[in-house]
Amino acid sequence: MIDVESDFYRHGGGSQVANKDNTGREFTEHYKFTGEGTTLGYYDSRTFVIADMSKRLWRDQLIAWADRAMDYGADAVFYDQLGVAEEFPNWDLSREYPVQDIFTGRYKAEALREIRDHIKAKDPEFALGTEWLSDCTSQFCDFVHIVEFTALPESFPEWFRYTFPEVVWSDRCVRDDNDVPRRVNNTLLKGLRNDIEVFRCRGLIDETPVYQAHLAQVNAIRHAFPELLLEGRYTATDGFSCSNPAVVARSYCAGEARMAVVATYTGEGKVQAAIDVPDYRLVESRTIGSPAVKGLSARYNSNDLVVFILEKQ
Repeated sequence: MIDVESDFYRHGGGSQVANKDNTGREFTEHYKFTGEGTTLGYYDSRTFVIADMSKRLWRDQLIAWADRAMDYGADAVFYDQLGVAEEFPNWDLSREYPVQDIFTGRYKAEALREIRDHIKAKDPEFALGTEWLSDCTSQFCDFVHIVEFTALPESFPEWFRYTFPEVVWSDRCVRDDNDVPRRVNNTLLKGLRNDIEVFRCRGLIDETPVYQAHLAQVNAIRHAFPELLLEGRYTATDGFSCSNPAVVARSYCAGEARMAVVATYTGEGKVQAAIDVPDYRLVESRTIGSPAVKGLSARYNSNDLVVFILEKQ
């Protein structure tokens, strides 16, 4: 997006790289992150045009921002909305009738690859991130901040996680202290990083003490077994079975030598479940909540979580 009030738009050629609709007018978007009151929050929006990602001028601008972030001493640069095919595509009016450019997703992937090559040539440890999750763009990113909800009853992040386990991506919309244990446990269960956007990025995590405390417990387990829970391959339901379908369990592997099985229960009351992992032996287990664990069997209360660490026999 290009702010229509910016020098780049007014004097730097930004108006020349904006996507046009089928009448030749620029597409515009409006954002309201300017205040919490009725007037500022709902009516005082800023106006942006949509950049054509195929244009050299715009790609050079994106690379210049990466250089600026590196000069500031940052660890990463993040480009919002570059992970999705644009819903406002460019139209070519030079022909007999307007023709839509359908390659917006490809242009974004090419731009991200170019930015990545530029960054990694200067500093291989400097990270590149974007928003929206897609296979064609995430392959060039070190992390992806998603748009979709990941903990709704109909959410199914497992499909993408299993197909592209190398992609690092976040949860979304844990913004307050409501329903925290279930939603944060879900990030450990599915292997998602935590996007801490408290009160829609208008607050800090210390203003949500339940979220802060529960995330600390989850991260303590992650950092105890980083080779599995941060860098391991997400293998969904491969390699094990669970005796009770009410308990949701997912596995992670570090090669063939070690496996982790994360199990949690989100229903009411208490349930018993046993994990069976052929050819592996239990090394240790970690818990959140108050489950009663004995070996690979556990009795779960609502939102209890158990991580079983196993080694190949």
